[in-house]
Amino acid sequence: MPLSAWMSWEGGVDLVGATSPEAQQPNVIVHVARLVHTPAGSAPAGMLLYPPPPESPPVCAGFVSPDPVVGAYFGPNVFAGTPFEGLPVVTAEIEVYSRRLGIHQSYCTSSTPLRAQQCVGCSPHAPG
Repeated sequence: MPLSAWMSWEGGVDLVGATSPEAQQPNVIVHVARLVHTPAGSAPAGMLLYPPPPESPPVCAGFVSPDPVVGAYFGPNVFAGTPFEGLPVVTAEIEVYSRRLGIHQSYCTSSTPLRAQQCVGCSPHAPG
């Protein structure tokens, strides 16, 4: 049987967080990769989920990529038969930089920038 629905990525970064200290579970999930390979092509890509109260359906959810063809590949192929299958595609720039002490990820649409930094090997409470 040939493999037809696949993806691989380079430089992937996951950010999971809560928008409130009282939150019982994370309510923000961002996954981006510097480069994602699919049968539809290769481009930076990712996924965003944000349900304001964690128990609610997401108010912001979608696949993110500067290449709408690559972004549109994920739902019907990688996530077929799941609640993520019908998520929209947001055209946005994604940049992921690797460095010795950490990984920096950012993506933004033309109107809403989002920046996050993940520090590998250091305290989450350390400055900068």
